[in-house]
Amino acid sequence: MESWDVSGLQELEKALTDIGEKAGLRTLRKASREAMGGVQFAMAMGAGYDNESMEGEHMRDSIKITTKKLDSKYGGKDNALTTRVGPSKKHSQKAIAQEYGTAKQTAVPFMRPALFENRHRVVSTFRTVLAIEIQKAIKKQVK
Repeated sequence: MESWDVSGLQELEKALTDIGEKAGLRTLRKASREAMGGVQFAMAMGAGYDNESMEGEHMRDSIKITTKKLDSKYGGKDNALTTRVGPSKKHSQKAIAQEYGTAKQTAVPFMRPALFENRHRVVSTFRTVLAIEIQKAIKKQVK
């Protein structure tokens, strides 16, 4: 089991508060989307694909990154933003069946391995992009 040491959260919260809610949210959104790009790609590569079915969108084509601002009703009291990577609702049942398997289908996980293989890259990219975007927002605010 891995352990993570997280420091500097108070400084981060202060920096995001100083640049304002709108700019802070935009900064978080950009950093999280960029950080999760590798997970999206790995997930798409592992998702099932049926060569026989040429009609409609395939599950791997529907894997997107979405971000959502949370309000206090949905757990946003301590969280400003949630980022999700995965297939659309249309393909959610196929994704669950592939990830966990069914009585007739063996599991071929693609979501959890995609995140696990990219976990260090996600954290380092998020940290780097967030620092750059905070600096840009501060410079823009000074002008």
